[in-house]
Amino acid sequence: MKNLIGKGYRISLVCDKNDINKVKKYMKIVVPSSELYQGGGESGSLVYNVPLAKVKELGPIFRIMDNNNKK
Repeated sequence: MKNLIGKGYRISLVCDKNDINKVKKYMKIVVPSSELYQGGGESGSLVYNVPLAKVKELGPIFRIMDNNNKK
């Protein structure tokens, strides 16, 4: 999910193409410093950059993933 790049982290997400706008809004709430790097087309793939100094903002994303894997 994350790759150290330059001065931050890259977060790759894949969602249903109909949910792209919802996911974009959610990312801005959960990880406010995230910036959309690429994506949003037919594939539903989104890539965000998160500054290294804001890495603590990623905690909620990992909790969500962990909770979904337990289901």
